[in-house]
Amino acid sequence: MRRISFLLIISLLFSAIAFAGGSGTLNLLPFNEPPTKGAIEPKSPPVLEESRQFWIWDLSVMPPTDTQITAICKGIGSHAYIFVEDGRWGTDVTQTDVDAVLLAWDQQTPSGSYDSSKGIYDIETQIFGPAPDVDGDPPIYLLYYEFGEYGSSSFDGFFRIQDEYPGEHSNQTELLHLNTKNYHPSNPYMLGVAAHEFNHMIHMMIHPDNDLWIQESLAEAAMVTCGYFTDTAWMNAYANNPGVSLYGNTHSVNYGACFLFGAYFYEQAGPQGCWDLVHATTVGTPSVEEALVGNSDFTSFPQFMGDWSVANYLDEPDNPDGPYGYDLIDVPDMKIKQTYEDPLPLEITGVMTGGGVEYRKVMLEGGHSTVEIELLGDMDSVILHAVFLGTEPAPVYELSDSQQIDLQEESNALVLSAAAFGEGDSYSYTASLSYQDAEDDDAVDDDSGAVDDDMADDDSAAYDDDSANDDDDQTPTGDDDDSGGKSGCGC
Repeated sequence: MRRISFLLIISLLFSAIAFAGGSGTLNLLPFNEPPTKGAIEPKSPPVLEESRQFWIWDLSVMPPTDTQITAICKGIGSHAYIFVEDGRWGTDVTQTDVDAVLLAWDQQTPSGSYDSSKGIYDIETQIFGPAPDVDGDPPIYLLYYEFGEYGSSSFDGFFRIQDEYPGEHSNQTELLHLNTKNYHPSNPYMLGVAAHEFNHMIHMMIHPDNDLWIQESLAEAAMVTCGYFTDTAWMNAYANNPGVSLYGNTHSVNYGACFLFGAYFYEQAGPQGCWDLVHATTVGTPSVEEALVGNSDFTSFPQFMGDWSVANYLDEPDNPDGPYGYDLIDVPDMKIKQTYEDPLPLEITGVMTGGGVEYRKVMLEGGHSTVEIELLGDMDSVILHAVFLGTEPAPVYELSDSQQIDLQEESNALVLSAAAFGEGDSYSYTASLSYQDAEDDDAVDDDSGAVDDDMADDDSAAYDDDSANDDDDQTPTGDDDDSGGKSGCGC
């Protein structure tokens, strides 16, 4: 059965949430009242086998309704209490699961994490910020129960900011809601979900106003810092449609884009950069720039996004021309928007969504020493790089105005990597390419070598490679451990 998973983000600012399904994003469903600020009475720590009532959402209906379940304390750690819904013990959750969750939360994370001798709690509170403590009892409640499903959509976990404020349906403590239906709690995927949700808990109490895509990128980065590289299905889907906006909208994001952006930010800006982004004094792209300056070699957000787009295509972390790759993850091949096989000169025009990237491949002839690339028109919100293929490492050039670039003998193609860093709906760019030794009277027209699939015949020398669905809600499918991403979720 096709399964589409989501995490829910509920913030102080939103009273509505977008849910996506197999055919796209459903209507916004207002169901949540902003929490009322006030004092919470201190709680007594639980004891093993103690039974407590918890407020949850019934997710089988939209908008969700508040209901209660009974859960039993099955694990107590230094930084966590594990409660399991009555009736799930011994089947969906076992003592082996509880032991593994407590080990990961308190003591040990997989190889590849920031520090495998530390647990999720210590890594995240060191890198991103302190955990909240609203009830005078610091450990986090991890509540495992079977979620309801709405149509074909299922949900892996969520964090409710309401649980940390007084209210009739608030649990009035720090609590993560985690699903037991699709995976055991000890499954690496669900440990990654717990890390993701914990990051939202930290972030929402420090800087709840920042853009959703930044919050999600940091939550994805938290999974990486804790060694859970489990959102590869979303990364693969994004690689097949990189033109989708990184920024998403106020209610949903593309988790593949956020996974790569968060991982790249963590690798480039380090733990201090992550801390500074959570605690930024600005919002949106300025907050990313604020965190980059002083923690990396980047001086602006456009520069960072441009290099990120090249890194996604090239993935050569040791490239001498720049940080054009990842040390911690292997990136799949990015979809080429269009390939041009006609000889130069030619003119290429691209139209992009803000927050999107695209790649156009130009085949090169032998026997030429230099290629000239001229950028035409307004380029204020798009940054372009030329990546020359045929040698390793690949030479990379950031483009501006008009440049003449010497070709290596092995160069057989170049890829124009374009990143639209503006936050509007549509941006365009035009690049003119020619060999330096081309005849002066060679004509350049708008159609040279650039033919879309739906206009090309069998003899066309250029073709549109972008067979991917451009729908922003494209989601991965499958039943393996990587298939259940956080599609359209938020928390």
